[in-house]
Amino acid sequence: AKIDDPDVDIDYYEQQLKTMAAEVQAQFAGGDDDAAKLKKLIAYLFEENGYHGSRQDYYNKANSYMNRVLDGREGLPITLSVLVMELAAECGIDGVVGVGAPGHFIIKHVNGDKEQFIDPFDNGNYLSRADAEYLAKSGERDIVLRMLRNLMGVAQESDPSAELLSYVETVVALQPDSAFDRWSRAVLLIQSRQFGAAKKDLEWLLQAKPTGLDL
Repeated sequence: AKIDDPDVDIDYYEQQLKTMAAEVQAQFAGGDDDAAKLKKLIAYLFEENGYHGSRQDYYNKANSYMNRVLDGREGLPITLSVLVMELAAECGIDGVVGVGAPGHFIIKHVNGDKEQFIDPFDNGNYLSRADAEYLAKSGERDIVLRMLRNLMGVAQESDPSAELLSYVETVVALQPDSAFDRWSRAVLLIQSRQFGAAKKDLEWLLQAKPTGLDL
């Protein structure tokens, strides 16, 4: 969000998250374990406060910005999952992690020897293990990269190369050994006539000799 809106007030939204966490925690009972607490958190978001998956305007960039998700109570699978994960952490609920699958993103709650899968895009619906085909945990860097690639996909449709370049710059900073992203950045830099910067990426590719790339 800050890439596209440098003036976004991150402190304000972090405080909003803390306020939400306090409202969730007020519903906890003394005997609640983490699984029961998470159920109350899910009900708070999707039943009491109307958070929901964006189905009418899925590719709107606002769905990729956490501040806009909090404002509009609408988001993508990944941004709604991040909201649940961060709110759970703020409420002291352990073991809530993101799980990336092609074309979708859900969360997993590891509670002792039990695993529960939840789909925040589908109103926090609890899934069976059979429904969750891809079970690998996604780390924070993986999640941010995936969110950036969503924004890159939207930007490519409208083709503002300067905007696309700002996303690719961030991706390369997070993943400097990605030959594909280095190549993408070089192309965008050439399109914007920044030949000196493009040359550095092309030289990197020639020196690194990544597999699968026609030097």
